[in-house]
Amino acid sequence: MMKGSRAVGLLLSIFLSLSCYAKSITIGIENINYYPLYAYDKSMDSYSGYVPELLNNFGQAYGYKVDYLALPINRLYKKFYSGEIDAKFPDSDLWNIESRVGYQINYSTPVIELEEVMYVQQKDKDLRLANFNKLGIVRGMTPWKLSEVIESGQLKVLEADNPELLLEMVFKGRVQGVVMDRSVGQFLLSQMDQSISLDVNTWLLESVGGSYHLSNINNPSLISDFNQYLITHAEQVSQLQVKYGIKAVD
Repeated sequence: MMKGSRAVGLLLSIFLSLSCYAKSITIGIENINYYPLYAYDKSMDSYSGYVPELLNNFGQAYGYKVDYLALPINRLYKKFYSGEIDAKFPDSDLWNIESRVGYQINYSTPVIELEEVMYVQQKDKDLRLANFNKLGIVRGMTPWKLSEVIESGQLKVLEADNPELLLEMVFKGRVQGVVMDRSVGQFLLSQMDQSISLDVNTWLLESVGGSYHLSNINNPSLISDFNQYLITHAEQVSQLQVKYGIKAVD
């Protein structure tokens, strides 16, 4: 009788475990360190920061088993458009606009409102756009706020594989500036060699107007669930923002 009860209990626990995660989804992420927003560690195959904790909480609340696929940004776009991943984070309809033509892309409400700033050498703190000619970006990212001067040929763009390398490039004078969320830049600089000191130039870039979204193609119900989660679990989201020092979305 005891063995039978244990067997029934085991089957019940398995059933409940499976039913809790009825829907398995793979979210494509960028394989870079953009902490405290998000950070992928290749050596540990781990994803940490505000975003993964938020997405994991969403999955638990709405019955999704969330897995992540970390890729370089350009490869991430290819997987996204081919339908090999269920969703992408981060995303924005202002990025790579031409590549989005023909796809029915669904975007969540803003997950993070960025405070994008231009990190420069201290001597370039007051540099004006007319004398700014070399920008560093993470490979695959879209510096959309500076698209006009880039397309005109005034501003040359150099790419690097990660944000830390870009900050070093600014310090060494290989580029004049790099666009980065202020909190990310502050964190990364705090982890780097103490001799690397950069400043923020407020003349070169409008700091407001950028936001991160969860996106997917041809599956609006997933985005609807996520939007609903942000509303119904607003207190939990707020506590998470405080934990990571993330600005609340207006």
